Amino acid sequence: MLERYIEKNIFRQVYLCQQLYQKKKIALHTMAERLNVCTITITNDLELLKESFGQEILTFERTKNTCKASFSSAYSLLELTQRIFRRSDFLRVLNDFLSGNTHWSEIAEKEFLSTSKIYQIRADIFEFAEEFGYLQSDHTIKLPEKDLRYLLLAISRYTGDRSAIPYNKMIASSAADLIDYVEEHFFDRDYPSSEREIIILGSQLSSQRARQFPIQFSDDEKQTAQQTPLFGLLREGVKTLKSTICTNEEELFFIYSLFNARNYLCNNLELLQKDFEVVYQNHIKCYPELEKLLQQLRSALNISIENELL
Repeated sequence: MLERYIEKNIFRQVYLCQQLYQKKKIALHTMAERLNVCTITITNDLELLKESFGQEILTFERTKNTCKASFSSAYSLLELTQRIFRRSDFLRVLNDFLSGNTHWSEIAEKEFLSTSKIYQIRADIFEFAEEFGYLQSDHTIKLPEKDLRYLLLAISRYTGDRSAIPYNKMIASSAADLIDYVEEHFFDRDYPSSEREIIILGSQLSSQRARQFPIQFSDDEKQTAQQTPLFGLLREGVKTLKSTICTNEEELFFIYSLFNARNYLCNNLELLQKDFEVVYQNHIKCYPELEKLLQQLRSALNISIENELL
């Protein structure tokens, strides 16, 4: 939901970086069509990328119609895109605002922004708040605790900036132990390092804010979570490990939401199949509208029976 408010030039450069990193070669005309700009704009963005990643890009060759580049394997795509996103004034100001600094002049001074620029971003933040129902009748912004935490995590994921989430070594260790517990006991899951980091950061937020800023989930959200094996496993893991990351039941639902939203790997096809079946039973079959959508997809995409579950 943040994508529409991030500066268009930042978003374009991230997309071009992703395409070059993964495909090595891109067509300028194709990129221009996808991003709804002219090829000159694409060319300028590519030149900026070249300047920004002088050490990270090993080879760079641009012709009238194409661009080829190879990146050093020492740098991950996530690391590169985070560096681009860190140039987003909107994300940096929003991060400051969500962290509790509501004095726009102070934020402008901290981020080296002009008065006109900071008030333009302020208008964007208020528009964002109004779109998602956070803007109150007295023109103040009030976010539900759950949404505020998710936004802080999203910004951290985009930019790599951890300043809004204080680090606690004990909490980080407990969160890592809980991830290991889930990986060992739940379909041989393997959470990549970038996904583990989000769970650990979310656990830090939970520990930091639980007492002063309690989080709430709806009865429907709780009921859905409680029906899943993952929630039961997390509850068991917190108890078995005598973990310090869940101070109450509501925070356990938050930790569950962190795990449930993460990507994971599995090298055992049989276990992965069983995991898919659990997901299907708990997140699709009980929702008629999703089942109807699946039927339409099966028909439109001519999905065979053996690939139906996938």
